[in-house]
Amino acid sequence: KNKDYMKGVKTVTLHSNSIVSEFPTQEMVNSPTLRAVHILGRVRKLRGDLLKKLKLEALTGIVHPRTDKIEHIYDISDPLVLKQLRIEARVATAYLVEDNVARLLKDVSRAKNLEILSLESLHISKFPDAFFQFPKLEYLSLRENRIRDPNELKDIDQLKKLEELDLSYNKYLKRLPDSITKLKKLEKLKLFGVWDLESLPNNIGNMNELFDIGVGHKRKINIPESILKLRNYARVEYFNRNGDANLNGKMTP
Repeated sequence: KNKDYMKGVKTVTLHSNSIVSEFPTQEMVNSPTLRAVHILGRVRKLRGDLLKKLKLEALTGIVHPRTDKIEHIYDISDPLVLKQLRIEARVATAYLVEDNVARLLKDVSRAKNLEILSLESLHISKFPDAFFQFPKLEYLSLRENRIRDPNELKDIDQLKKLEELDLSYNKYLKRLPDSITKLKKLEKLKLFGVWDLESLPNNIGNMNELFDIGVGHKRKINIPESILKLRNYARVEYFNRNGDANLNGKMTP
């Protein structure tokens, strides 16, 4: 076996149609140049002990349907180095054990240099204390989780540099915390498929940079008058489950 096969390699991608017996390898850990790993395929034995040792700036992990031959990603690389992290389940039959999701979120909360964070379809309903403390974060997707209690998002205003937030398909979330209106740099807010949503925050018009809003619901929703204070070119789209829609532009779900 050629132990120098990682020499000069900056990115490793395990493609979606791939199945490997073990990942990552010790050679990846030893590589001084490796900066990005994308686990899109299936892994029979995921070496969390080695993954933690990788000094990556970007890590992607796709969660596939759980079988006795496939392991899910519950660990991340060195959190102090990470700038981009995406862990996403792409199919409805994929699932994660609740205790291990809590462990994963605790590790993620240590990644203070994150600029992009996507945690999609992971059955997340709660966040650990002090989770939303990412001073450099610009993009956050918590799409298609199980967030019901708006208090779980009350500290989201600490994301001072956040420009895009996607909470779509947290279908039981009835309202947003008022603190979300303190995201002064937020430009895009996606709330598609939040079917139980009752109202947008009263002070949404105070979000000076907000120009893209997408909302999906299944009953009458309160749109506060303050929304008229948004920029003249702001695009607002809202529709209900019956297919009725109002928009002055369009935002892609």
